[in-house]
Amino acid sequence: MGVWRDFYSLRITSKEQKHMKTIIGLDEKYDRKNEKRRADRRNEEGLTKREQEKVNTLNKVRELVRKGLKNKDIAEKLKISVRQVQRLKKEV
Repeated sequence: MGVWRDFYSLRITSKEQKHMKTIIGLDEKYDRKNEKRRADRRNEEGLTKREQEKVNTLNKVRELVRKGLKNKDIAEKLKISVRQVQRLKKEV
């Protein structure tokens, strides 16, 4: 009975109640939805798809540098530019 009393005190009609899904403001609704979207974009390590691709490429560059390949050879093998190889090697 307490719930009905709360609706009555808010002066919400039964017709309005049929259209209600929740009693939260629009800002809160959008904040919750956006928070869920942000969480869904990340993998189990907390990285986005793009960040994960960069980590994978960086690991491949490290491995090829250890094998003694030159920048040009690494670029050809990974199908990226020589300049990008140089930038990634700085992060290694």
